[in-house]
Amino acid sequence: MPGRAGALSEWINALPETLSIRDLLEDVEKGLIQRALSASGGVQAEAARRLKLSRSDLSYKLSKHDLKAGVTTTASGDLTD
Repeated sequence: MPGRAGALSEWINALPETLSIRDLLEDVEKGLIQRALSASGGVQAEAARRLKLSRSDLSYKLSKHDLKAGVTTTASGDLTD
């Protein structure tokens, strides 16, 4: 996975030097969950498997981020079914 490490390093270096790590991690977590739900067609069990989370952990995170399975958002924040 050398390519992933390089891309991650570039992404980290592009971040501002001062930022809220808590907000950043929340945004990354939410984005990864949205991507997994989209890739799994909104099936929570499959999204949880893709994220290597238990189904109950995913359910908690969906609630935490006010997300609904089967309804995802685009990068611009627009709702899709």
